[in-house]
Amino acid sequence: MSQMGHVVAFDNTTGKKLWEKRIYEARINPLLEKDVQDVFITNLTIKNEKLIITTEKDEYYSLDLKTKEVIKLKTGSQ
Repeated sequence: MSQMGHVVAFDNTTGKKLWEKRIYEARINPLLEKDVQDVFITNLTIKNEKLIITTEKDEYYSLDLKTKEVIKLKTGSQ
C-alpha cells in the first residue's frame, strides 16, 4: 500500500509495481483529527517527460520520469 504524497507506477501488462516515489510529506499533528490534515493528489499530467502533480492545496510538483527528481513548483501555477 502506498503512502500519502507518493506516486506509484505499475506495469499495465503484469500489474507489477515498477517504482514508488515520495512527492511531498504530509505532516500530521497528533492533536488534530487526521482526516482534516490529509493532502490528496488531485491531478497528474505528463509534460516534457515530467509528471506534473497537483494537490488539493493547489501545490504543484514536477517528477522527472527518467531521474525521479522531484521539484516543488510555484504554488498555484504550472
